[in-house]
Amino acid sequence: MDDLLWAWVQPHGVFLLVHSGWWLVTGWVLLWILLWLFAQAILRRLQQTMMFWRLDSFPFPRIVHLLRTRFDNQHLNGLPLTLAATVFFAITLLLSGVVENVVERDFIVEFDHWIASSMAQAHSESTVFIFHAITILGNSNIVVTLWIITLITLSVFGNRFWALPLFISFIGSASMAALGKYGFARSRPIEALFVMYSPSFPSGHSTLAMSFYAVLFYLWWRRTTSWDRQVWIAFIGMSFVLLLASSRIIIGVHYVSDVLAGLLLGSLWFIIAISLYEWLSFKKYINFKGDN
Repeated sequence: MDDLLWAWVQPHGVFLLVHSGWWLVTGWVLLWILLWLFAQAILRRLQQTMMFWRLDSFPFPRIVHLLRTRFDNQHLNGLPLTLAATVFFAITLLLSGVVENVVERDFIVEFDHWIASSMAQAHSESTVFIFHAITILGNSNIVVTLWIITLITLSVFGNRFWALPLFISFIGSASMAALGKYGFARSRPIEALFVMYSPSFPSGHSTLAMSFYAVLFYLWWRRTTSWDRQVWIAFIGMSFVLLLASSRIIIGVHYVSDVLAGLLLGSLWFIIAISLYEWLSFKKYINFKGDN
């Protein structure tokens, strides 16, 4: 079945790439509209369900205590820690799988080359112009400048603890991405529209999109109490991250697996950063009212 599907997809690659973009955008917008309309009611119902969840009749008190501790949404070391640890573990497994497939030159490598060659045939002047403008926002000189300005701003108008998660996520992700690039030393796609001299795997732009820009949007989201504004912030932030990451594929300077690995690596440091931010706020080092 996979061979038949692959045999059909390959000759139709350009058509699929050219005509699928608007459908993806439409689906993405509809998804967030539904989230805006129904997510708050669903979350409220889940909270009510958890409040009335009773385990008193369960015959194993230690297991009951463990479950209550792990799923207590009123404390940082309860449900938030459980979710963070679960997602962190899942992303680690996914990243390990991508790395293994690239090293062993598995199916994902063949898919990388197919996407790169199909994308090169589907390029248009307007598409290249738009996504080249987007990808500039992930260039190291721009990101480092924004990072320094943000750290100074947070330290001056808040306190140093506001800047600590952003500092750790940037340094950690950038260091690991650099080690990965020169450790794997993967060549850039031959279809690249711009000359790049650094290795390809993982994508540094995609890594920083998650570990820097996504963290910035999270800090903004966390200090907003309006549900409508939180949805808009999350929509804009996730859309920006995906656009920045996909721009590397569209202009041909990265393979799909490069970008996927970069997003996963950045996500690990994103979780570390927001977990540290929440712990600092839990310990009262961070005041959300901004008067400290």
